[in-house]
Amino acid sequence: MRLLAQLGDSAAALRLSGVTRRVRVDERGATMVFLLITLGVLLLFAGLAIDVPIAMNERRTAQNAADHAALSAAYAECTGADAVSAANASVVNNGYDIAALTLTDLGGGEYEATVQATSETYFTGAIGLDTFAVSTTARAECTASGGSGYAIFAIGDTCERQIDIPGSNQMVYGGVHSNRNIHVGGDTNDLGGGNGDPPVDPVTRVVINPDGGKTPDYDAGYPLLTTYTSAPISYDIAHYRPGGAAATAAAAVGEYFDFTGSPITGTEVQANGDGLYYTDDKIDIGDSNLTYTLTLVSEYDDDGIKISGSNQDLDPYVDGLLAFSTMNHADNDDKCSKFSVAMSGSSNAWSGIVYAPDGMIEMSGSSNSTLSGSLIGYTVRVNGSNVNIQADPSLYPGDPVTRITQ
Repeated sequence: MRLLAQLGDSAAALRLSGVTRRVRVDERGATMVFLLITLGVLLLFAGLAIDVPIAMNERRTAQNAADHAALSAAYAECTGADAVSAANASVVNNGYDIAALTLTDLGGGEYEATVQATSETYFTGAIGLDTFAVSTTARAECTASGGSGYAIFAIGDTCERQIDIPGSNQMVYGGVHSNRNIHVGGDTNDLGGGNGDPPVDPVTRVVINPDGGKTPDYDAGYPLLTTYTSAPISYDIAHYRPGGAAATAAAAVGEYFDFTGSPITGTEVQANGDGLYYTDDKIDIGDSNLTYTLTLVSEYDDDGIKISGSNQDLDPYVDGLLAFSTMNHADNDDKCSKFSVAMSGSSNAWSGIVYAPDGMIEMSGSSNSTLSGSLIGYTVRVNGSNVNIQADPSLYPGDPVTRITQ
């Protein structure tokens, strides 16, 4: 009997051991499933933390490529070049194959560019997501005339304030371009304000308000253009010297006044009247109530052109040019701070182009002094209050301007 009992106990122990092994095997299987689920969750979170930002960065890069492709196509349309070739070259320059680009001509100078790309994954590939698809679209159009033309154009690129607007209530109707910074110090300034058709003109620049100035009213929808090494319009001083083409034409009708070796003042202007005035000395017109059609040209490096006074009404005599100074400061700091042409006073009505490619143009005053034309200088300052500059596209239409529309 004792033997049978022992055998029974052994059998029971063997059965219990088998159950324990099965339980341990089942526990190991469950642990493995849990580990796999945990690993999948960790990979998913790693993908969200690493792969998604990489995909977002790829999207930003693709959007930039789409923007530039659309802009390039629109600009090519304006300038008579091939829009498709321009867009293809642009997308390649931005690091994509031509096959990634789809370009659609929407008519009226507007183009739509779509760039498709893929972003490879590092972690989410383990759960079946080997790549993220990225698709971006941009639309751009071109204004063939550059809006209402350029009102202010700063040629230089060395000044901390290439265009400086320290005054208040300055209204600039027309395009504004600077190769470097635009600083706006005063209140209630409107740059690039439109005058109906188109409603707003371009302000293109590298930086606006570089040191904490005011934010003016302007349309931010225009991209930065390529930095200009010179103004799109220029004048040759030889044209206005004695014997030059403009000088000869004006002399033929008795309206060329050569003051070589002498300065020109308001007294000389009132004595001679309308015409082309040239000197290799300074010009200082400080009289009020002057009403003339004239072009003032100064080829002098020790001083520039100064036009001041009140209630003046001055129009350009030749080439749409009101004042041209060749004053060239040897020091770049002086180019940024010392005037080549200074215009000031109150209640003045000037028109024409003011041109100083190697120095500063400063227009200041009050009581709604107005220039209908353009300030084209190495650097430009608009000071005072209630100064209005209205671009005249018949004098200086400006380059074609592209902008993103969507």
